[in-house]
Amino acid sequence: VGPNHRGELWVRGPMVMMGYHRNPEATAATKDAEGWLHTGDVGTVDDDGYLFIVDRKKDLIKTSGFQVWPREVEEALAAHEAVLEVGVAGVPDQTKGEAVRAWVVLRGGQTCGEEELRTFCRTRLAPYKVAVLPLLKKRPEIVELCHRIKSDLQRDVMAVYDDTAAIGKLYRRQDEIGTPFCVTVDVESLEDGHVTIRDRDSMAQERIPAANVKRAILDRMEAARAG
Repeated sequence: VGPNHRGELWVRGPMVMMGYHRNPEATAATKDAEGWLHTGDVGTVDDDGYLFIVDRKKDLIKTSGFQVWPREVEEALAAHEAVLEVGVAGVPDQTKGEAVRAWVVLRGGQTCGEEELRTFCRTRLAPYKVAVLPLLKKRPEIVELCHRIKSDLQRDVMAVYDDTAAIGKLYRRQDEIGTPFCVTVDVESLEDGHVTIRDRDSMAQERIPAANVKRAILDRMEAARAG
């Protein structure tokens, strides 16, 4: 692609891996016959030759035959003065295939409504990119804690997908044969150094020390893998 156009980042060279251990299918899906590693990162190169990573290819939303990059919708919503946090993802839709959905956390003291945010987006985005907007109101310290958990877990898992603007967490990992599985946990409250987390599948709640949240999520991932 040309300058300032989006495309997937490919890399090749002696520093690139030879392949996945005992997993030729995963290797073939990631690395082509000419040795190019398809990173899954979407980037642009400006007129001066600088590369910018702007999105992830797998995050692309396909709705009613159109393609929507979550980052573009997130940036449009984040420009509103009332928005503190926002996350965008595609959700299944019987008519569209996928629908664009955004999870929004408002700044403290703000009373902006969903329709106001949609109207704001319509001035910046094509109509098919305007998202459904469930508003989430969480205390800033919970948002900060969730960001910290996500940052820590990225060193332990292959991918971390945040589907509710750092409030609910969807953690994905692949086992040694490439089978995906996930654990979904919501951070409900933070009091006296303890966190209440809720498993979205079983709806079971558990109150644990905030320092143990990472270990609790990793334990759930291992249990999901074993099951």
